[in-house]
Amino acid sequence: MKPGFLFTLLASLSIVLSNTAKAQYVPNYDKNGQRSAASKSAEEARNRQIVSPAVTPVKPAAGKYNPPQTFEEKREERRRIDAVIARETQLRKRADSLQKEFKKVYDGKIAKYDRVDTVYTEGAKRATLNNKHGFINTNGDVGIPLIYDDASVFIYGRAAVKLNQKWGFIDLTGKTVIPIQYDAVDNFSFKIAKVKLNGKYGYLDDTGKEIIPVMYDEIKGMHILELEQAIKHDLFAVKLKGLWGFVGRSNNTKIDFLFDDIVSSFNVPVSMQERSYSTYGQNPTPPVATVIKNKAKYKISISGEAASEKTDILTGNIIREEAAIGSFTDVRNNKVYGTIKIGSQIWMSENLNVDIYRSGEKIPRVESAGDWQKAGKNGKPASCYYEHDETNGSKYGTLYNAFAVNELLAPAGWHIATKAEWEKLTNYLGSEKTAAIKMKNVTGWLTNPTQQVSGFAGLPSGMRDSNGKFGYIGIYTTWWGFEVAPAVYAYSCALSDLEYISITPELSAFGMAVRCIKD
Repeated sequence: MKPGFLFTLLASLSIVLSNTAKAQYVPNYDKNGQRSAASKSAEEARNRQIVSPAVTPVKPAAGKYNPPQTFEEKREERRRIDAVIARETQLRKRADSLQKEFKKVYDGKIAKYDRVDTVYTEGAKRATLNNKHGFINTNGDVGIPLIYDDASVFIYGRAAVKLNQKWGFIDLTGKTVIPIQYDAVDNFSFKIAKVKLNGKYGYLDDTGKEIIPVMYDEIKGMHILELEQAIKHDLFAVKLKGLWGFVGRSNNTKIDFLFDDIVSSFNVPVSMQERSYSTYGQNPTPPVATVIKNKAKYKISISGEAASEKTDILTGNIIREEAAIGSFTDVRNNKVYGTIKIGSQIWMSENLNVDIYRSGEKIPRVESAGDWQKAGKNGKPASCYYEHDETNGSKYGTLYNAFAVNELLAPAGWHIATKAEWEKLTNYLGSEKTAAIKMKNVTGWLTNPTQQVSGFAGLPSGMRDSNGKFGYIGIYTTWWGFEVAPAVYAYSCALSDLEYISITPELSAFGMAVRCIKD
């Protein structure tokens, strides 16, 4: 076939296709069948439009990424990314090389010392050479000269140093900020440090000021949690003239010097702090200290009151105080109640059983379930015996709804125990389970304790619900905590045969027992 004929055929076909809208591009050939330069350029432009059709560029918003729109833009972006990666790789290699060079120099610097700490503390590391101590910086250079006989690490910008058998403190520049004059010092904790001078002890702050004068025979060593509580409550355990007590920052005596020893300073007991009180948004159990006095060990509160039973330090047996057990007669009905001293509190050792207020007003006795329910809904006082049996009243006392519990219900000289007083009692008796066992009577429960530990003699008096139904006698009891104006709920102390105790809100319409505590 002659080239001229082919040229003519293709030219004719081109005319036909050019009349078709958006006709596919057909390359042009000259009379010798060769592609012209213009034809090649047109075809390349066409191919670019097919791969990535031309669009009107949109100016990106400030700070936003503008993705590439054309093939060339994508290729250019890829080139830039590869260049960045290559540069980062070079920088990483250079950094590794510099790190190796630095380590080599650093190792050479510290090799001359007899000993160097493994880690930096506040940018300084202890170094020792020929039994002299100092500090090097992060470059391995001497930061504080090796002139000291001994040294501690830096804490709060202070390090204890020893020179000529005396101790003091320096800062991170090596300046002596607390004179080197003490016989012994502790490291700083919470920015205070215990020191010893001429056989006497005290506390300094980080400026060297005495916050507890250096005048005491001994200061109780405290772990971090005890020290935190000591600072929080301003109670520091110190010994003077053979006895231990607690003083504050102004050196005022907070708890008298009465104790032969302090086993542990104030700390929050773990056993109850996550239990029933915190469940209802109350504060955790307050801190206690364990002390020894006259061969008896017990806990005290931050006010100095006994917060647990006393036990013999040798046998561990509970020590009974004289005159702890007594009695009281309620003149309203001549009923005689047993009493028991538990810690600093004096309780009735049985539930209240009276149907008249001190004012002489009668407390309504409600028998029918409907009337009981009505009294609760209307916030009216109501009382009853369990299942209306007077025998139950003699044994377990009267059940009252919270609306019947007011300041005139208790005998003169006594009052209804408050929520805080119930908490104080149970805290004094120990953990939740321990307190529950100690508060139970030795008989009357499905699971009786082996001995009458506290003398509280709690019995499972049961309860009456807001609908007037009775239940739980023999396995459960609850005592009201006094509320000035009980609403839908009022606090109570519950004791279960499962040996748990909890201080929780209960419906004020419930019928429950009452215990009185001496004013």
